[in-house]
Amino acid sequence: MSKMPFVTWLMGPTQDIVAQQDDGKAIFRHDFVTDVCVASRALVGFEGQSIAIDEEHPYRFTVLLCAVLWSGCTPVLFPGRGAQFEALQASYEAVLIDAADAPNTYPKTVLIVDSDAEPLSLEVLKAPHANRPIRLFTSGSSGTPKCIEKTVGLMDREADVTTRLFRSVTEGTVIQSTVDPRHLYGLTFNVWFAMSAGRPMATTRCVYQEQLLTLPSPVALITTPTFMRMLETSLAAPILPFVLSAGGPLSAEAKATLKAWSPSPIYEIYGCTETGVVASRAHKDSDETPDWTLIDEGALNETPDGWVLTSPLLTRGGMTLDDRLTMTGERTFRLLGRRDRVVKIGEVRLSLTEVERVVERTLGLVIRALPIVQGERTFIGAVVNEKLSPQWQGALPNRRAVTKALYGVLDPLARPRLWRSVEDWPINAQGKVETQRLLELF
Repeated sequence: MSKMPFVTWLMGPTQDIVAQQDDGKAIFRHDFVTDVCVASRALVGFEGQSIAIDEEHPYRFTVLLCAVLWSGCTPVLFPGRGAQFEALQASYEAVLIDAADAPNTYPKTVLIVDSDAEPLSLEVLKAPHANRPIRLFTSGSSGTPKCIEKTVGLMDREADVTTRLFRSVTEGTVIQSTVDPRHLYGLTFNVWFAMSAGRPMATTRCVYQEQLLTLPSPVALITTPTFMRMLETSLAAPILPFVLSAGGPLSAEAKATLKAWSPSPIYEIYGCTETGVVASRAHKDSDETPDWTLIDEGALNETPDGWVLTSPLLTRGGMTLDDRLTMTGERTFRLLGRRDRVVKIGEVRLSLTEVERVVERTLGLVIRALPIVQGERTFIGAVVNEKLSPQWQGALPNRRAVTKALYGVLDPLARPRLWRSVEDWPINAQGKVETQRLLELF
């Protein structure tokens, strides 16, 4: 099947397989079109424009997304339930849900899709223009979620990139995901890549690894390092010819755990909600970490303020990346850590990433270093991950032991003064460490 832009998703061959249920039953395009036309009826008569979609399962989410866009409205997407709808209520005018969903309380109008309703005629609906906005939010792992506006045309351009990168290596697979489709990573691969590249999507989002065994076909897994790290390697594994990782750095532990469970090639993408896909790399049989390869359409230029990315996947102009990097070739690079992880204490610039590296090397403790403000002074705080720390003995190090171990290795101002510990990192739906929750420990 040739690549299909969004406006043709409802117009393609009726017998194309769009999705596959857990029992292996196929959902064809004509079923998908009917489901979209049924869902669109829930929007008839509503005069608002901004519609939040509360659905985490890829197929039903795609149905609701198309219904919103083909009804002339703007979808508003943020992962999670409950508190997010309350905190971000100024961003939407109604919530679209399936009648089958469990009851939930929303601060705005609720539009309910009745699966038994008479479907609208497809001719009543109108294909959205390429500039139709789609509003997403950053995960908020380090603060308040920020609204990022994409467009239908921008998502189609990103599908051009992802299908060129991954279409051949996902041949014959079903796209199964552990990622919420309301986050850009999930939207890009669970939905846009699957529909554009002609790859059937699994109807449900995978939460437990046992769910991966319910699909009879080979699986292309869209996931995060956190999910990989938590795999139980003694359980049976499906046929996994393709595993895609994003949402955080792919640790050696996550990589090794997946390899112990299933000898699958791991692909990674680098990017964020603002940039879309910036680069990719493939981990094959070698233990060496490969360099990142910039997408063909992108360019990187070094400036005094950092590396500036230009890409057709940006909403406008160029963007200064939050990460430091070094070019290793004309279009390849290595990441050196985040620029915003440098803090200034007593006129001295300190790298939190370097603090973490030194503490792990000298004390055997995996920490997250944080700037802690007390009154007019700033200190370095450290949160120990008990699960990942080989030297953890059930007690935090005392100040004398820290001073002795780090003497001559770290600037005195960079030595952690305040210590806390957690059994494991608090992780959000995108597999990112929730820094704000760690700060609350202090």
